[in-house]
Amino acid sequence: MSDTLESIATRFGSDPSAIAELNGLPTNLAPRIEQALAIPVYQSGAIEPGGLIVHNGDPSKARVALTFDVEIDETSIYAMLETLRAQGMKGTFFVTGNWVRAFPDAARAIVRDGHELGNHSLTHPYFSRIGLEGAASELEQAEQLVREITGASTRPRFRFPYGDSTPDMALLAGAHGFVAYHWTCDDSAFPAWLAQAEANPASANGAIILFHGRAETAAQLGGWLERIKALGIEATTLTEAMR
Repeated sequence: MSDTLESIATRFGSDPSAIAELNGLPTNLAPRIEQALAIPVYQSGAIEPGGLIVHNGDPSKARVALTFDVEIDETSIYAMLETLRAQGMKGTFFVTGNWVRAFPDAARAIVRDGHELGNHSLTHPYFSRIGLEGAASELEQAEQLVREITGASTRPRFRFPYGDSTPDMALLAGAHGFVAYHWTCDDSAFPAWLAQAEANPASANGAIILFHGRAETAAQLGGWLERIKALGIEATTLTEAMR
């Protein structure tokens, strides 16, 4: 008889819902026998070097992750949500706790439209400068605010502000139940990435695309997504892109 998510979580000191979400599993079904699982482990103690940061999804599938870093305003976010709704697409929004506190209605709109949330820290600092205790506080305070305001969790998704990470910080994120995600290209590099994808669509497979919550990005998002769709590439959430 195979393990259940509950028995696996108990054995490793994890959480069954976090295991299910991280691995794209239904919470009411046991994993397949011998199925490999990523398991977020919640623990305290010594931090060893070598934490995990994910840079891309499956290169064999015509699928990319749409991700958004949100820490500035609400106007651009509402515009992006309207574009995604029109395109029938879902994405993953990495939000800061301070942004969610400042714009609670916009944060709830992201969840209401069926998008994923990710943790982008509380105050958007450089993690290499704040120490392990400060980093842990940034993660947990952001998660608490998001839960209180939206009813949704950011676990297990996290993105370092500015992409500023160290192996110890990546491992600390894992100890708090998060997997850190980097990106293949951001707004500034996206036109060049898109041109390469149009010349060789297979080169786009598994990409993690980062868009920032900015007016100029919101204005171009619809056209960019249409071009991705025209290539026969599925643009979706991190969870779907990582399946």
